[in-house]
Amino acid sequence: MYKISIQFFAHPEELIKLSNLIKEKTSAEAIYFKIPFMRISEDKLSKHVKDINCVFFIFNEYQESVSRYDALHKNPDSLVLEFGQVDEEGLNESRLACQTDKENIFKIWKRAANILRKYSTSLGFEAYSIKTGLSSKANSRYTNGAAELYESGVPLVQPGTIVRYRITDRKILKNVGS
Repeated sequence: MYKISIQFFAHPEELIKLSNLIKEKTSAEAIYFKIPFMRISEDKLSKHVKDINCVFFIFNEYQESVSRYDALHKNPDSLVLEFGQVDEEGLNESRLACQTDKENIFKIWKRAANILRKYSTSLGFEAYSIKTGLSSKANSRYTNGAAELYESGVPLVQPGTIVRYRITDRKILKNVGS
């Protein structure tokens, strides 16, 4: 079994650019969803950036689903980009993930992961507990857009936890898509 799971912070607009790059570099079809689990047509993406929950990248015909779990079950070799949105708590963590038995599919999804790595870093980044204040180097990553939101006062949060993130030594990165 081959797996990828990368947690990171990115501005929602950067996530659209990232999904376009992944489509372009892998030739995969991208299927966008919002909550409740409903498809968004690509021509309406700009209107729904704040509503996008995730993108499924696939090579075969998409099997219609009623939930994200159902979609993963019916489309097992897909790559999923979960969109961390900005809400009242802050910028939520995003995730790029896949799980497949097919080495040829995994090699393509590794290219997608490398695209993300090109535009993000974990250097100068730490996680801390809002209860205890204890901190450690973060395994998560961030992009320029996330750093700009953080510098403007938007917290970087892991939803449903007491974990927050801070940038201790900002690195200048390539902008997504440049």
